Amino acid sequence: MKWIFQLVVASLLLSFFQGCKTGPIDEPWLFSKEVRFGVSAQLFPGKVIKVLEVRDEKNYGYAVGKEVFLFRNGVESHHELTSEILDLSWNERDQSWWVGTYSSGLAKIGEGGVTYFTVASHQLPRDMVFHVACDISGRVWFSSSAHLLGGVGCYEGGSLRIFTPENALLPDNLIKSIVCRGEKTWIATGGYVAQQKVVEITGDQWKLLPVEGYYLMDMDVSSRGTLYIIDDVSLSSSSHMTNKVYRLRNDTVTNILPEVSRFSFHPWRLVADHRDYLWLAGWGTGDKMNLSVFDGEKWQEPPSEFPGLFIHCMAVDRSNGLWIGTDDGIYILRQ
Repeated sequence: MKWIFQLVVASLLLSFFQGCKTGPIDEPWLFSKEVRFGVSAQLFPGKVIKVLEVRDEKNYGYAVGKEVFLFRNGVESHHELTSEILDLSWNERDQSWWVGTYSSGLAKIGEGGVTYFTVASHQLPRDMVFHVACDISGRVWFSSSAHLLGGVGCYEGGSLRIFTPENALLPDNLIKSIVCRGEKTWIATGGYVAQQKVVEITGDQWKLLPVEGYYLMDMDVSSRGTLYIIDDVSLSSSSHMTNKVYRLRNDTVTNILPEVSRFSFHPWRLVADHRDYLWLAGWGTGDKMNLSVFDGEKWQEPPSEFPGLFIHCMAVDRSNGLWIGTDDGIYILRQ
């Protein structure tokens, strides 16, 4: 009977540990390897969705112009801000939403309503905040920058600090993208063409990564720590330079954009799912926008009957569903 008791205890412990998650997503091995292009749902048809932040089907937010629509446990709330919304991030630590705006600085949406952080109120370098991301510690990272102006801001515990090339290991003032995963934050910087770089922040430690691009754009980091970033060379007059999508994994940088696509395909938006697959949206020939996915070995594209969409943004939920913000609402592709 002793072995039966031990088996039951072991089974209970296994169930307990499988039910405990240290992060916001499930283990990668729980997800199917198959790429599914079938549209599972379309939400808010007719709306132009340029900003999207998703946890699951009952907890997400999106923006249309100056308006932000937030869902918590399926209950919707609506706020109209004083200028166009450029980015949106959920802070797990204090259960608040943070918003980057076109001309109203950084905004916090909490139980007390909307609070603004601006040049006038908190001495931000600039009231245009393109990027916002919250880390696991509750720190809010945001851009407040331009050429030779400002840098990346960090709001923590009621205090706000602006990091610049003068007081931090920041290659340039101009911030191109910000991503938080777990305890780490990645920041892509602009500056002079062909010299744009990425830094990684862990706690208070800053590290320059071996990524250098011509004109860095959208960036994401998968749950496994793989960094992906678009390098757009369309402004270059050189016929030898081609568009790239860099993958940084195990300290090795690789261009994963297919050779035949480098001249004809112009990547625009990307997002990594929980299998470490990369979803990429961009323009092909003419005005057609393409969606494709890299599964680590090959690129796959949707069938011809897939709806022709102008893709503004993409996000992945906890169940590995792909959410696409378009000119015709939100499309969800369950994986």
